[in-house]
Amino acid sequence: MLTQEQKAFYKENGYLVIEGVLSQAELKLLHETIDELVEKAQSLGVPNNLCDFEPVTEGGRKIVRRIFNPFEQAKCFEELASHKMILDAVEDLIGPNIQIHHSKLNMKPARAGSPVKWHQDLPFFPHTNTDLVACLIHLNDSTLENGCLRVIPGSHKLGPLDHRAKDGTFVGMVTEDLKKVDMNTAVNLPLKAGGMVLLHCLTLHSSAPNTSEAGRRVLIYEYRASDSMQLYGTPNNYMGRILRGVKPTTVRLEEITYIIPNYPIGTNIYDLQANYNG
Repeated sequence: MLTQEQKAFYKENGYLVIEGVLSQAELKLLHETIDELVEKAQSLGVPNNLCDFEPVTEGGRKIVRRIFNPFEQAKCFEELASHKMILDAVEDLIGPNIQIHHSKLNMKPARAGSPVKWHQDLPFFPHTNTDLVACLIHLNDSTLENGCLRVIPGSHKLGPLDHRAKDGTFVGMVTEDLKKVDMNTAVNLPLKAGGMVLLHCLTLHSSAPNTSEAGRRVLIYEYRASDSMQLYGTPNNYMGRILRGVKPTTVRLEEITYIIPNYPIGTNIYDLQANYNG
């Protein structure tokens, strides 16, 4: 369970770092499973339903940068989503009735890992309330050199920011609304393998490219309170599965205004951001 100090920190800053969640044995199993998925992915053509690739190759081979929906790809990922320490922390933040919304595995391979520009999560998939939290489980040591997570503390209090170009196209990154943000408050979050970051769905975050010789893998589960319903976006096969608690009979509404994210189905954040020229 989280301490009162940890819960207060999350409420004020929109993120929380917790070290030592996974053991070395658990990390080993996850890496072995990922290695198998990467080998499978590299044998597939582009596009495919398993993964996304870096825009560059290495030795003529495609470089995997994201595994889609790991929850569905292997039993160990499905089981990890219900890890007691993880769900205990999530429950302390969004309540006892918890659903899985989506999962992804982001990888920044050595010398090739793509950057991710400043964005919030919830504008990609608006919900009836903001009780959603992303759990970023670090499978490698995350450093400044290999593109660790960066956040703007307290930015979740700004509400949904505009992620559109001037022509109204959703580009997967905050554009003009960055003027509302004091970028000097940005914080880097390096973290040892086995630790996790809990991230409010409206906290601004980004990551730099990987310029090091060390790869970085981060497994991400997005959880939501069971009385939060998605208003827009593409569902997956497991969205809404109850991981703890009971299925609700009501939907909870917050007073919140979203800009509809009019991105094409199947487009990912990397492509959305790469196609934006400012």
